[in-house]
Amino acid sequence: MKKVLLSVIGVAVAGALIAPTFIGQNAEREVKAIADAIDANPAYTVEIASYERSWFSSRGVLTVSMELPMPQPDGSTEVMTLDSGEMLLELQHGPVLTQFDGGLGLLSWQLTANDDNKRTSLNWSEDQALYQLTGSMGLTGNATYDDQIADVNYRSADGDFIVEMSGYRGNGTFGNDAFSYSGSHKTLVMGEASDPATITGIDLQTSANGSLIDALNGELLESDIVLSVANATQSGEEVLSGFTMTAGSELAETGDTLSVNVNTAVEAAQLPSGTASNLVMNVSFSRIDKEFTQAYQQLVNSTYGQPQEVMQQQLTALFEQYQQQVLAAKPEFSITELSGDLPKGSFSGQANVTFADIATIPANPTTDFWLQHILAEGAIEAAKPLVKDALRLQLQTVLAQQMPNQDVNSEQFQAMIEQQVEQVIAVYLQQGFIVENEQQYQSAVELKQGSLMLNGKQLPLM
Repeated sequence: MKKVLLSVIGVAVAGALIAPTFIGQNAEREVKAIADAIDANPAYTVEIASYERSWFSSRGVLTVSMELPMPQPDGSTEVMTLDSGEMLLELQHGPVLTQFDGGLGLLSWQLTANDDNKRTSLNWSEDQALYQLTGSMGLTGNATYDDQIADVNYRSADGDFIVEMSGYRGNGTFGNDAFSYSGSHKTLVMGEASDPATITGIDLQTSANGSLIDALNGELLESDIVLSVANATQSGEEVLSGFTMTAGSELAETGDTLSVNVNTAVEAAQLPSGTASNLVMNVSFSRIDKEFTQAYQQLVNSTYGQPQEVMQQQLTALFEQYQQQVLAAKPEFSITELSGDLPKGSFSGQANVTFADIATIPANPTTDFWLQHILAEGAIEAAKPLVKDALRLQLQTVLAQQMPNQDVNSEQFQAMIEQQVEQVIAVYLQQGFIVENEQQYQSAVELKQGSLMLNGKQLPLM
């Protein structure tokens, strides 16, 4: 029994001594695979300046840069490059972990961005890293990590533009079949130095089914994202509060189509006419062909930074190549809810567009062909004062341009606008563009088999 126990202890000790070298080899492969996946994105460049692996630990130095095309007033495009500076990656190989995030596991690590060369443009505390990520991977291969960004300030060379970030913290998990991340930002100040916008309470939550490397490689994964903002102010006044955007994607059981939902809500927003509240827009894209979507992503990557007309030409060619396959999946676009409360009243609406069965698309489909196969319907209703106010604003803008010497605030001009509003509403009602009840104007449209119905009346299309 004693010999057996000694043998077991010996094997365990040997395993603890031998395992780190294999863990280190695998970690190096994973680091380089992640770097290659990010580098494959045309907007990013990842360079591993050095990577040294010993028995129990590894150490690497890398940089990440991002190129952003910036359209210019003359129509040209200039590229702005942002880079991380040198980042230090330190790893400890398991199974016994004593650094960064200790315990039993395969790996622990710390990634630190604290390049003093960045202090020429950024200002942050001397005793804190600009960015730091710390994590560990358990014996089963599942990992957890935390990251943070220091309070940091930026001011343009001319002093006119500022960015101030404070209080960013995040945490995440990843494994072979899922990953997630949550981050929160206390305050972001950005804009002209004399009157910047202040955004507070920024929260992000995301999760996906699939590996992190799959996501970086552009694989289509089922995922959920929630982005929220508590409020935004400018010039000391609140301009937005309670913003939430929720997005989710789901693959069909067959795996050949993807559906996406994007729901947006705003508790309150300041408009020139007053405060809007309870704003909602829920949008869904159903049965999008997966193969086409992947080809589209590849096209976007390959044309990144090129002139807009180049991408448009290639996008047209791509759709012509996949149009039969895309339409065979019966894609559908829906605005399931569009609503809100404005100072002059409430509005709500919905819309849906899909396609009838198309056996074969002709070589040169005509407009009439598409009209015969598009199925669309929509409806909107709005309070009468709201419709009149929107029409009043539109007419005032148009007439002010046509009559530049006219005082738009004069009683005469405003009386003319009011008269025009009533006349236009009367024409719309007479021609059936809108219908009314006691409180609202309404309109409903349907396109089916080349026939257009507006509020129950058929209209010619061409």
